[in-house]
Amino acid sequence: CNIVFTYMKLNSYLLFVLFYFLINNNCRAQLIPDSSFNSTAFINAQSSAYFQVAEKVYEYPNGELLTIGARDNHLRLWKYNANGQAISSFGTAGLAINAALDAEPGGIANIFDFKITADNKIFVLATFHQINQATADGIRESIIIASFNADGSINTSFNNSGYLIDAPDPNYNFTPYAICIRQVESDNVIYVGSELTEIGYTNCPIGFGKWAISKYAITGAKALDFNGTGYIVSTASDIKQSNTQSPHARIRDMKLQANGNLKVIGALHNFDKAYFDMMLKPNGQWDSTYGTNGRNIHPVNFIVSHGATLTWCYILKDGSSLFYSGFPATNDSSDISIVKNTSTGAADATFGNAGVLNFYFKAYCYPVVAIKSNGDFIFSYYKTYSPNQKIEFVNCLSNGQIDNAFSTNGVLKTQPITLDYYLNQSWMKDMQWSKDETKLYLTANKDNASGNFGYGIFKYKWPGLSPLQIGSIASAIENTFVYPNPASSSQLITIKNVSPSAVITCWNAVGMEIKIEVIEKKNKQQSIQLPNGITTGNYFICISENNKKYFQQIAIQ
Repeated sequence: CNIVFTYMKLNSYLLFVLFYFLINNNCRAQLIPDSSFNSTAFINAQSSAYFQVAEKVYEYPNGELLTIGARDNHLRLWKYNANGQAISSFGTAGLAINAALDAEPGGIANIFDFKITADNKIFVLATFHQINQATADGIRESIIIASFNADGSINTSFNNSGYLIDAPDPNYNFTPYAICIRQVESDNVIYVGSELTEIGYTNCPIGFGKWAISKYAITGAKALDFNGTGYIVSTASDIKQSNTQSPHARIRDMKLQANGNLKVIGALHNFDKAYFDMMLKPNGQWDSTYGTNGRNIHPVNFIVSHGATLTWCYILKDGSSLFYSGFPATNDSSDISIVKNTSTGAADATFGNAGVLNFYFKAYCYPVVAIKSNGDFIFSYYKTYSPNQKIEFVNCLSNGQIDNAFSTNGVLKTQPITLDYYLNQSWMKDMQWSKDETKLYLTANKDNASGNFGYGIFKYKWPGLSPLQIGSIASAIENTFVYPNPASSSQLITIKNVSPSAVITCWNAVGMEIKIEVIEKKNKQQSIQLPNGITTGNYFICISENNKKYFQQIAIQ
């Protein structure tokens, strides 16, 4: 009898342990590979015949995936369906190229940004690298903007050739990091933010670096209404409005405001240990109503690292800004420090611990980050587990705290991809949330045994994570209505009984965002202007607020 009772107690205990384990693992959020994507949860694109990298990834509303990168230093765009299969109707068998650009003497060095416009045209921003034996550093670097139509064909309405190579000031090498495109009535323009080094001093930019913003018409012509020349080249001291130890300043993100002003953020040199947040008018003059004479400085007491992506900055949907710097502390570990500005450009002292979030990870690599619409953000990087490498994640909340409900104390330490092709050193390049923010896409590059690079595209899902809440305006927001409806493209559209803090967007019937201009915000009302010449048909006005989205159909006649 005692033996039977002991056996029953043991089984009850084991069942309790199993139940506890299952409950805790279901409640504790975790990303897992999404096997619906190419059956293995990733695409492996490697070849011993060429050097191939993937720099950017983007999910369309219909689940199709755009990847932007280079092959043998030539620009390449790949498009896949939601299952990870190449879309043969895009370009040639899923690959888009510009042969005339390929023939230019030089090649693509880095791709840091891109934009997709309301008419579905793709604009890619990259560095164009050329050998120049006439200079001490032997190189010439320029801005390149390349544009493609939605089907992967060349957008010949842009500079006739579909691309533009430009170095606005011939005394400097230009490394472009950010692109903005405005499409409102006749105001169709492109802004590019760049980091500069003086010709001959590229290998040592400490005393010779600057920053630049250039403006172009949507056709590729210089916009001479901007500073009289189409561009600004200036120093860090102009941003700080006082002396700096280095003139070098690094633009990392830009965002157009409803009134046409341009918000620009980035970092000063590590000698000056600060980030910046500034506002320019469409003519290139400072917006004196923002910060101090249009500029804000956020000083920090940690290392503001150099290197292309070791320091990065993001303008969030609510207008606030996130800044981070990674510092490889040893050969196998890295430190990350993060701060935040409010939408007015002031340092957010409520973020993290006394305004700073710090964490440490055991890997020597550049991390990437993806930001949710509610301001939460997740980092990812590769970590070596001999002989393989694994993708790891650190999840953070919008208030600057590690999300301890994510995996184990906020860190997903081991998440294998099988079969793991990434035996040699690999680098994460980009990470983006899916449109419903329940899945993550990542791109990574790897050096294979032949000395050539290949790339991988990974897809993760987060079981149990609630998608963005979507409902109708009529059923969810009492007494909120959109008028006139129907309307013409020239009419102002007014949304009544909506908070001024709500974000208003417009989408067409196939799920592509239409660029609008917010004309007026006042108590319980916003007015928007649709782009001039918008085609007739049905569109959807979207109100986003408190991590919820509500839609109202509107007819344009």
